[in-house]
Amino acid sequence: MFRIKNPILQLALPNIVSNITVPLVGMVDLALMGHLGSEVHLNAIAIGAGIFSFIYLIFNFLRTSTTGFAAQAYGANDPQEQAYWQLGIMGYGGRRSGKCICSGLF
Repeated sequence: MFRIKNPILQLALPNIVSNITVPLVGMVDLALMGHLGSEVHLNAIAIGAGIFSFIYLIFNFLRTSTTGFAAQAYGANDPQEQAYWQLGIMGYGGRRSGKCICSGLF
């Protein structure tokens, strides 16, 4: 198995891969629908990929607002706090994520 020795790259690589995969979803769909022979299918995929990318970018703030807290917990070697913030990224963070987001707005 491939092992990354650089700790910065070890933390950054999953983030890089997640950012690359979003446009790839639309391109794969477009390539598959291109074989059907109708431009209606291509237009539908283009619109759907645009909507998906827009929704993904709208909710990107949840990932970016909790990443710093998860990194601090990782640096403090606190697995319980790290798991708390990683679950917050998926929407289960509860009051702390809401507090973090709202304090930035007001």
